[in-house]
Amino acid sequence: MDLGILQPLLPEAHREKGDIRNLPRSMASNTSENLTFVRPATFFLSGFSNAPQAKYYFVFLSIVYAVTVLGNSFIMCIIYLARRLHTAKYICVFHLALSDLCGSSALIPKVIDSFLFDHQDISYEACLANMFFVLHFMNLQSFTLLALAYDRLVAICFPLHYHAIVTKPAMFLILALMWTFSLIFFSVLVSFVNKISFCRSNVIDTYYCDFAPVFRLACNDNSVHVLLGRLCFGVLICMPPILIFVSYFCISLALLKIAHSLDRIKAIKTCTSHLILVAIFYLPILSNNIAFATTYIHPNARLINNSLTQTIPPMLNPIIYTLKTEEVMQAIKDLFKHSRVYANIEKNNEITSGDMDQERTENRNVSFLSAGLSGIPHTRYYHTFLIVPPLSTGATGTCSALLELGNTSAASASSPVIFIISGFTNMPHAKYYYMFLCFVYVVTVLGNVFIMCVIYLSRRLHTAKYIAVFNLAFSDLCGSSAVIPKLIDMFLFDHQAISYLECLANMFFVFHFMNIQSLTLLALAYDRLVAICYPLKYHAIITKKSMSLILGTMWLFSLVLFAILVGLVNRLVFCGSTVINSYFCDHGPIMSLSCNSNFINYMISVALFGFLICLPVLLITLSYCCIAAALFKIAHGADRLKAMKTCTSHLVLVAIFYLPILSVNVKSISTSIDQNSRIFNNSLTQIIPPMLNPIIYTLKTEEVMQSIKDLYQRRKVNT
Repeated sequence: MDLGILQPLLPEAHREKGDIRNLPRSMASNTSENLTFVRPATFFLSGFSNAPQAKYYFVFLSIVYAVTVLGNSFIMCIIYLARRLHTAKYICVFHLALSDLCGSSALIPKVIDSFLFDHQDISYEACLANMFFVLHFMNLQSFTLLALAYDRLVAICFPLHYHAIVTKPAMFLILALMWTFSLIFFSVLVSFVNKISFCRSNVIDTYYCDFAPVFRLACNDNSVHVLLGRLCFGVLICMPPILIFVSYFCISLALLKIAHSLDRIKAIKTCTSHLILVAIFYLPILSNNIAFATTYIHPNARLINNSLTQTIPPMLNPIIYTLKTEEVMQAIKDLFKHSRVYANIEKNNEITSGDMDQERTENRNVSFLSAGLSGIPHTRYYHTFLIVPPLSTGATGTCSALLELGNTSAASASSPVIFIISGFTNMPHAKYYYMFLCFVYVVTVLGNVFIMCVIYLSRRLHTAKYIAVFNLAFSDLCGSSAVIPKLIDMFLFDHQAISYLECLANMFFVFHFMNIQSLTLLALAYDRLVAICYPLKYHAIITKKSMSLILGTMWLFSLVLFAILVGLVNRLVFCGSTVINSYFCDHGPIMSLSCNSNFINYMISVALFGFLICLPVLLITLSYCCIAAALFKIAHGADRLKAMKTCTSHLVLVAIFYLPILSVNVKSISTSIDQNSRIFNNSLTQIIPPMLNPIIYTLKTEEVMQSIKDLYQRRKVNT
């Protein structure tokens, strides 16, 4: 944020001379008392200068925004739903989350639209509105941190009077005064921009409509704006840290008076998270302005500093300041128990799986990581983050020997150096869809990594069923990482060319992990079948050893099968177009580009579709027919309903995964499907289930939630 505190106040004569010299003659004659204000129709946001890779940074900001929205929305819902959090302190915390959410929403979506989608022009009125809302919500964040410092001051220095001083009416009054002051102040600040005449450049040298870069474009007197900028800096940036420093100085004096060191440490711990946020929020702004006063700062460095200052604290606030507090975690537990009361009044003798007996049968010292999840070929294709460089050719090293399969025609085959991935055709706004995929990928990574960590850390989940769930989460994570990062790199950053070997590697990993997801859903259907149809024999049939054997067979089968499929692509001759009409290196579109006989490849693909898509669907349908027959034999309706509820989440995922694939392929037999519709359907099929799996299939189960509680309690004991 640049408020122009160091904007020089030029002598009036010098400023007028410079302005008149740059004005048209018709306007120079009006530069007396009746100055005509010139307002451009649009401004142009410059953003980074001479930074060709800057788009990766804006993708990073989009990820930060996704986490910010999820975190702050979650905290606001928890505070709203939990009566134990309806206190003065958490009114302020709710307000902090709301201002964080609104501030990020006022800034980041417009930044993404401007610089990722090349919409850097912004209308005059939209620019003023953008300036107002960004500065207004940033000011509210600053003042809310000050209010929370006041809360800590009263709680530690006047503990006996805390509930009499910091009341809900008092906190509402403080917040109302904040809003009133901020609305009036920034309305005046923005309205003064209308007193500026823009008769020269309309290029704003920043990433949003910041106050100082706008008034520096003035060709008339802007001394009032300089003074307002300095006043704003003092009120918004300097005054709150000074008051926070004074409050913590008083807190430190009060802490020194506490006799017991343990009580002193407890009191200090209640302040550490707030101090971290204060440092993260204020230090970059202060350092940027101080450095600007003493030395030259490169515009790109200033943009990075300012943008991180405005985007990182809203993301960290729900994590550092709220999720680490005992009250919030206890409120989450209470809400979960409350929802269970409505969903299931009494849980006794659950007949569905004997899962409640698993804990006492799983105390053997068996390594969980050895439970059939080995065998992943080493590759550098996967990266944890979305900033993914082009795939190294070393990633195909594990497949190089397998690619010799079907190479009988290699001597005469013609392999192109590169393919071009076409993506959507004639869709000018397709980049918004790819940004949506980016958000989905962030949620997918967070959800599946969280579930994998919970299963790994909790011994109660080291069971046969959760070995399969772990495998599902792992395959979801790898499958999404095989598709989305490369897709974003291609279509958001215009890297649509992909080398031949890289294309084959991409095809192999996408199909391999998609097949693992399909077969894992089949394995979980088998788990439900045994649990409901043979509850007394469940623990004898579904053991960790048998599940590991099932998963190991799945991995080996899939690796060999798709190595053959990809290896047979080597026999194709590509003597015409190298444009793949898809969003990744799909087998069918590549096969259709060949100019020699592709009958073998076609038959293999038909066989694979029948074996890997149709067969699992038929087996899952058959298993649920058996489950339905078993359910009809249950006498009590309540018990039957309990058993059915354990299957609904799996059925939803099966429908989400298989129905789009089957519908597209069935429709392609009878009629022609538009390429955009096919890409849209197929891409959603590959990315939505991995995002929903940790939510629908695992987080809603009692065992996982109980394990999360146990891990949290263990962490509290250790600390």
